[in-house]
Amino acid sequence: MKKSLLSILLIFTYLVSFAQSQITGIWGIDFNSSMNTVTQKLISRGISSSDILKSPTNIELNSPVSFASENFDGCCFFFDKNQFKMVMFNKAIQYENAFTTHLTYKQAEQWLANNRYKVNQVLSSLKSDLVAKYGTPHLDREDRILWKSSNGNIIEIEIKKALDANSELGMPEMYNEYGAIPQFTITVVIVQPQKSL
Repeated sequence: MKKSLLSILLIFTYLVSFAQSQITGIWGIDFNSSMNTVTQKLISRGISSSDILKSPTNIELNSPVSFASENFDGCCFFFDKNQFKMVMFNKAIQYENAFTTHLTYKQAEQWLANNRYKVNQVLSSLKSDLVAKYGTPHLDREDRILWKSSNGNIIEIEIKKALDANSELGMPEMYNEYGAIPQFTITVVIVQPQKSL
């Protein structure tokens, strides 16, 4: 009895994992696509060519973009040997009155605590969309969620918080004339890991 139940559970687990979508890229842009192909697909999605900033190793979009059901501040496509390997989306949730109301270190900490719900709303929305397409995440923590498909490609959501967005250390600077500017940063990375030699 136990053996047959275990067999049924294993088969069910295999079928569920097999039925989940593979992570192959984003917006119909497959990993390993050339920079020109990615550029053309972005333009065909309605992104203005003036919003597409190119360098030899990346394409940056400095305008709001959508991923899943969330809006992000922008994104960046990364290339290795002219092949698309990774895209990164960023969204900042920042103290809105930074230039009119000065926050102390303790006030910045309190703002972060009081505004965590905004991050949780974004995470809940993203997670719901990604679970529907890719299944249960392989890692699910408060500040990091990760999906890995059987082809080895990964989607990772990471949350970072900073007491002062303008400081390199994320801590309020002693003589910052505007005081602390607390913020959360939500980063979504979709990557095709490089094969090791």
